[in-house]
Amino acid sequence: MKPAIPSSLKHISSGHMLTGTGKLFNLENPTAAMVDIEDIAGALSKMCRWNGNIPEFYSVAQHSCMVAWLAPPALSLAALLHDAPEAYTGDIIRPLKKLLAQAFNDIEKRIEQAVCDRFMLSPVDFDNIAEYDNMALNIEFEAFHHDNKGARQQIRTVSAMHLNSMPAHDYWSPQEGFYAFLNTFKNISREYKQVFCGSASLISETA
Repeated sequence: MKPAIPSSLKHISSGHMLTGTGKLFNLENPTAAMVDIEDIAGALSKMCRWNGNIPEFYSVAQHSCMVAWLAPPALSLAALLHDAPEAYTGDIIRPLKKLLAQAFNDIEKRIEQAVCDRFMLSPVDFDNIAEYDNMALNIEFEAFHHDNKGARQQIRTVSAMHLNSMPAHDYWSPQEGFYAFLNTFKNISREYKQVFCGSASLISETA
């Protein structure tokens, strides 16, 4: 059942935000119970990479799906969810993130820990996928800033490798990105549960 939406903005406490599924998310003290895979998919599918400074709309959700394929199977779930905190903070570009420094980093790390608690991951897993995140970043740079056709084809094919069918567009619309991200999550989670987690119920609420 969807949570009751506050009747006005004044009923949303300072430091809280309202998510797409109607949850109140505490940015200062987030918990695993506040994290929802549909909120993550919904927000990331509407956020454009590179702060929108690219020729086409290309979402954080599609980028996340590409990183999930580039990473080895043991890290694919962490790779898919490595930008999950941005569902709550927004996609802060790297140069600005460095300028914001410690204050933003503290908030982001608390949200990252809540995501880890929700999906049985460790912050170390996110550290370990940095190489694959950078690999995707370089592919995107070639595709969008040098119009490299091979890199564009890599984005189209690699981001969809965990899916049951290829989305209609090379660069996914928000609706395509939402369903593709959720489909990728479910496919990866089943594999992760079977191979790495034994009988642990990783996706009991989402499968």
